[in-house]
Amino acid sequence: MLWFKHPDGLKPNLLLFAYLLLAYPAALYGMSLPAWFVPSLLLLASAMVLSAYLLHECMHNNIFAAHANNDRLGLLLTWLVGAVYSPYPVLQEKHYRHHIERADILAVNYREVLARHPL
Repeated sequence: MLWFKHPDGLKPNLLLFAYLLLAYPAALYGMSLPAWFVPSLLLLASAMVLSAYLLHECMHNNIFAAHANNDRLGLLLTWLVGAVYSPYPVLQEKHYRHHIERADILAVNYREVLARHPL
Protein backbone atom coordinates (compact mmCIF):
# COMPACT_ATOMS: atom_id res chain seq x y z
CA MET A 1 0.00 0.00 0.00
CA LEU A 2 1.36 3.40 -0.93
CA TRP A 3 0.45 5.01 2.40
CA PHE A 4 3.11 3.16 4.33
CA LYS A 5 6.77 4.07 3.98
CA HIS A 6 7.88 0.46 3.57
CA PRO A 7 5.84 -2.04 1.51
CA ASP A 8 6.59 -4.86 3.96
CA GLY A 9 5.22 -2.73 6.81
CA LEU A 10 1.58 -3.01 5.74
CA LYS A 11 0.66 -6.18 7.62
CA PRO A 12 2.61 -5.56 10.86
CA ASN A 13 1.43 -1.95 11.09
CA LEU A 14 -2.21 -2.84 10.45
CA LEU A 15 -2.00 -5.60 13.07
CA LEU A 16 -0.51 -3.15 15.57
CA PHE A 17 -3.19 -0.53 14.83
CA ALA A 18 -5.92 -3.17 15.26
CA TYR A 19 -4.38 -4.34 18.55
CA LEU A 20 -4.25 -0.80 19.90
CA LEU A 21 -7.79 0.01 18.76
CA LEU A 22 -9.06 -3.06 20.62
CA ALA A 23 -6.70 -3.05 23.60
CA TYR A 24 -7.36 0.45 24.92
CA PRO A 25 -11.16 0.21 25.21
CA ALA A 26 -11.03 -3.42 26.35
CA ALA A 27 -8.50 -2.61 29.05
CA LEU A 28 -10.40 0.44 30.27
CA TYR A 29 -13.63 -1.52 30.43
CA GLY A 30 -11.96 -4.52 32.06
CA MET A 31 -10.47 -2.32 34.76
CA SER A 32 -14.01 -1.47 35.88
CA LEU A 33 -14.60 -5.15 36.67
CA PRO A 34 -12.86 -6.27 39.88
CA ALA A 35 -12.10 -9.79 38.61
CA TRP A 36 -10.50 -8.44 35.43
CA PHE A 37 -8.61 -5.48 36.91
CA VAL A 38 -5.10 -6.96 36.93
CA PRO A 39 -5.22 -8.57 33.46
CA SER A 40 -6.76 -5.37 32.09
CA LEU A 41 -4.07 -3.28 33.73
CA LEU A 42 -1.42 -5.44 32.04
CA LEU A 43 -3.25 -5.10 28.72
CA LEU A 44 -3.33 -1.32 29.12
CA ALA A 45 0.37 -1.27 30.01
CA SER A 46 1.27 -3.27 26.90
CA ALA A 47 -0.88 -0.98 24.73
CA MET A 48 0.80 2.09 26.19
CA VAL A 49 4.30 0.69 25.63
CA LEU A 50 3.47 -0.22 22.03
CA SER A 51 1.90 3.22 21.53
CA ALA A 52 5.07 4.87 22.82
CA TYR A 53 7.17 2.76 20.44
CA LEU A 54 4.86 3.74 17.57
CA LEU A 55 5.08 7.40 18.62
CA HIS A 56 8.88 7.13 18.44
CA GLU A 57 8.63 5.73 14.92
CA CYS A 58 6.27 8.56 13.92
CA MET A 59 8.80 11.09 15.18
CA HIS A 60 11.31 9.56 12.78
CA ASN A 61 8.71 9.51 9.95
CA ASN A 62 9.07 5.73 9.68
CA ILE A 63 5.42 4.64 9.48
CA PHE A 64 3.81 6.50 6.59
CA ALA A 65 5.31 7.76 3.34
CA ALA A 66 3.85 11.24 3.91
CA HIS A 67 5.30 13.21 6.81
CA ALA A 68 1.88 14.76 7.49
CA ASN A 69 0.40 11.32 8.17
CA ASN A 70 3.21 10.50 10.61
CA ASP A 71 2.52 13.81 12.35
CA ARG A 72 -1.23 13.14 12.58
CA LEU A 73 -0.71 9.70 14.09
CA GLY A 74 2.03 11.06 16.36
CA LEU A 75 -0.31 13.74 17.66
CA LEU A 76 -2.98 11.14 18.46
CA LEU A 77 -0.42 8.90 20.15
CA THR A 78 0.79 11.72 22.41
CA TRP A 79 -2.68 11.67 23.94
CA LEU A 80 -2.72 7.89 24.31
CA VAL A 81 0.66 7.77 26.05
CA GLY A 82 0.03 10.82 28.22
CA ALA A 83 2.55 13.15 26.57
CA VAL A 84 0.07 16.00 26.07
CA TYR A 85 1.91 18.67 28.07
CA SER A 86 4.25 19.46 25.22
CA PRO A 87 3.10 19.86 21.59
CA TYR A 88 4.04 17.07 19.20
CA PRO A 89 6.38 19.26 17.07
CA VAL A 90 8.27 20.26 20.22
CA LEU A 91 8.60 16.62 21.28
CA GLN A 92 9.82 15.72 17.81
CA GLU A 93 12.41 18.50 17.80
CA LYS A 94 13.65 17.49 21.27
CA HIS A 95 13.85 13.89 20.13
CA TYR A 96 15.96 14.85 17.12
CA ARG A 97 18.25 16.86 19.41
CA HIS A 98 18.48 13.80 21.67
CA HIS A 99 19.94 11.83 18.75
CA ILE A 100 22.16 14.61 17.42
CA GLU A 101 23.55 15.81 20.74
CA ARG A 102 23.49 12.37 22.35
CA ALA A 103 21.87 13.83 25.44
CA ASP A 104 18.52 13.70 27.14
CA ILE A 105 16.87 17.04 26.52
CA LEU A 106 14.07 17.90 28.94
CA ALA A 107 11.07 18.49 26.68
CA VAL A 108 8.84 20.08 29.27
CA ASN A 109 9.39 21.60 32.67
CA TYR A 110 6.51 19.90 34.45
CA ARG A 111 6.86 22.07 37.56
CA GLU A 112 6.30 25.19 35.48
CA VAL A 113 3.29 23.63 33.72
CA LEU A 114 1.72 22.54 37.01
CA ALA A 115 2.27 25.99 38.51
CA ARG A 116 0.47 27.60 35.57
CA HIS A 117 -2.37 25.03 35.55
CA PRO A 118 -2.96 23.84 39.13
CA LEU A 119 -6.20 22.02 38.30
